[in-house]
Amino acid sequence: MKRSEDDEPTRFRDDSEFFTPRDIRTVDLARVAARLLGPRDDDYANAALRALRLMHVCASVLNRNRNRRDAATRAKAKLAAVGATGLYSRTPFFPGIKAITGEKRRDRAEAAFLSYLEATMPDATKAELAAEYADAEQHGFTGQELFVMQSKFNALRESGRLAGKKRGRRSARSGK
Repeated sequence: MKRSEDDEPTRFRDDSEFFTPRDIRTVDLARVAARLLGPRDDDYANAALRALRLMHVCASVLNRNRNRRDAATRAKAKLAAVGATGLYSRTPFFPGIKAITGEKRRDRAEAAFLSYLEATMPDATKAELAAEYADAEQHGFTGQELFVMQSKFNALRESGRLAGKKRGRRSARSGK
């Protein structure tokens, strides 16, 4: 089936997206174009292009707002999963480091949290690291601190800058 001239995508100045007339109902486009026509204006093609541009901008803004709402919903869900009812409520130390590191066992969570502290404070002495650990152990974490530390921990883990053993290694003799 041969494509008609109307099915060709319309490219706008920002070159970010294409809109084809199939994406928009003709009735809606005609309504918007009619509103954009002036009292003495007979340039229907220009009005239709302006209406397409307006619909493109509206769709971009709606998608941007939807993405922001989704990100906010995900952040709230993460905080709720940690057990914090708000950004400023306190979570005890051990459940907090388990949430930050993603470890289920306390000993592994402690080791991972210590390597996180070493990675975030590279010039600190052992005494400074011990003081920071003791302070966190005494006071726990707020929901906001948990969220920020969890994000930093995951970024450090992804970049490979956290000390510790690599998981998933197998011996050469196992054949796997």
